Amino acid sequence: MENTEKRTKRVTWALAMTSNTPIAPCAYERGLLDRYVLGHLSLDQVLLLLECHAAQATHPADQLAD
Repeated sequence: MENTEKRTKRVTWALAMTSNTPIAPCAYERGLLDRYVLGHLSLDQVLLLLECHAAQATHPADQLAD
């Protein structure tokens, strides 16, 4: 199991690498990263939530049918 320090270092590095670029995380993505750092989500869960979020954004009309 990873500790908070390792998760924080990884996220800090990734944020530094993407700062001021088109791939910098949006508010939703930052929230997921915050939850990952705190240990509330695993990296796999973050990736799954990102995929679901992207799918919803791609097909908003599908949400109206539910």
